[in-house]
Amino acid sequence: MVRNVYYRVGGWFFNLYGMRGMMKAWRYRGLLLGIGLVGVSLLGILWGWTLSLDGGLGGKGGGAALRHCAFDGAEDRVRHAGNPVKGDDMALSFLDGDIVLLSSLRGRVIVMNFWATWCPPCIEELPSLLALQQTMSGEDVIVILVAADFAEREAIDSFLARHGLEALRSHHDKDLSLSGVWRIGSMPTTLIMDRKGREVWRHEGACAWDGEDVVSFLRALP
Repeated sequence: MVRNVYYRVGGWFFNLYGMRGMMKAWRYRGLLLGIGLVGVSLLGILWGWTLSLDGGLGGKGGGAALRHCAFDGAEDRVRHAGNPVKGDDMALSFLDGDIVLLSSLRGRVIVMNFWATWCPPCIEELPSLLALQQTMSGEDVIVILVAADFAEREAIDSFLARHGLEALRSHHDKDLSLSGVWRIGSMPTTLIMDRKGREVWRHEGACAWDGEDVVSFLRALP
């Protein structure tokens, strides 16, 4: 229940900042900044509350851990038969300076996770994405983070390193262009794309990505 509150508050906060580019008049910016700061404060308070209930990050200390991602239902499945591939001409600008066209990744299964440094549930599931990346090493499956975050690139890079997650490659979506292409409305949101570049699965909210169900699902994708 606590995490559901996060998804709603985090999604509202994300959408609020997404509208910032639409509000061109200077008179709105002070109001947006104030509301944004209040949103960050609320998230921090809720995060502290969750840690006290769950016994620490990811349920350490005897509390409830993240539930494993499940693929036995149809509620997250996306069917795009005959639809054009989204974002094919978009470039991923990774924190290490490497730039890769999304179309160049055709032939691989992509797990694309939209996250932000201000989003506690995002941070909570990142270690499981790193574990998934290590498990799938050497296979045609790649994990890509998309930081939909207004922080500077260096701050995001430092954040990942501080949490021991520097092995995860992250695109900096500061202008929310990639988030807009896939209509990301809350965070974290994770998309799975097959080898033809089609989105076949979308999950909103945090879950543990290092389970056998995830690995089996990814390996079975065409």
